[in-house]
Amino acid sequence: MSSVESRCATICTTTGRVTRLLGILSVLSLVWMVVLPRWSREPAMQAALQTHTDRNINGSATYYTENPASLTAIKDLQQLRNEQPSLFWRP
Repeated sequence: MSSVESRCATICTTTGRVTRLLGILSVLSLVWMVVLPRWSREPAMQAALQTHTDRNINGSATYYTENPASLTAIKDLQQLRNEQPSLFWRP
């Protein structure tokens, strides 16, 4: 294979990769900017979001443990585990 053919193969491979990357980014952008906002306006999703708001669930919390509602649940589960060690599994 000559150096010209080698350079052409490299350029074609790079062009293919760039095209795939742009395609993937386009699909992700479409989902993020069109599909998800449209879905958030659906009545079922509005009801779910309102339920989260009513229960003070922070949807942007990085981990569930950052959420006040889950902290309460964790404390309740720890109390249950202390009171009944074999409740969820055998010790």
